[in-house]
Amino acid sequence: MVPIVFLKSVELFQGLDDDELAILQPLCSDELKIRNETTLFGENDTAHHIYALVEGNVDLRFKLPARSAVKENTIMSLEPGSIFGWSGLVPPHNYTLSAFCTGDRCTALRIDRDDLMKVLEEHPRIGFKVMKNMTHLIGERYLALQNQIARELGQDGIDGW
Repeated sequence: MVPIVFLKSVELFQGLDDDELAILQPLCSDELKIRNETTLFGENDTAHHIYALVEGNVDLRFKLPARSAVKENTIMSLEPGSIFGWSGLVPPHNYTLSAFCTGDRCTALRIDRDDLMKVLEEHPRIGFKVMKNMTHLIGERYLALQNQIARELGQDGIDGW
């Protein structure tokens, strides 16, 4: 079972005490080991899980029309303790980006969406803290996307000179 000390480092679980983390701990037992450039999920896939990165790095990428989710379309590179696949908690439950393992290998905890939602509903204090953390996380990712678009538009302006 994943140690409570690791769960404390997971951005979605920030601010939860040991007793609250112990309630979530059994949900975090499905550990995935992934190799370099393996796709964990693709943009628009149905989101049945959220993930907590234990080891390695994960890139979140988007597809441009008629193109694949290439490295150049990386919105954000995640490090251990990061959460990804948060779309599993928000209708319509489709991933908004693709997730790729980068580096030699990655280890991630896969958390079932339905199981987590049940705990969040049964324990409103945990639910409030998790959703508060998630709104902060979504805001950070949105800002990263805005920055990526600004870089692309800026490069297009320079290329047009």
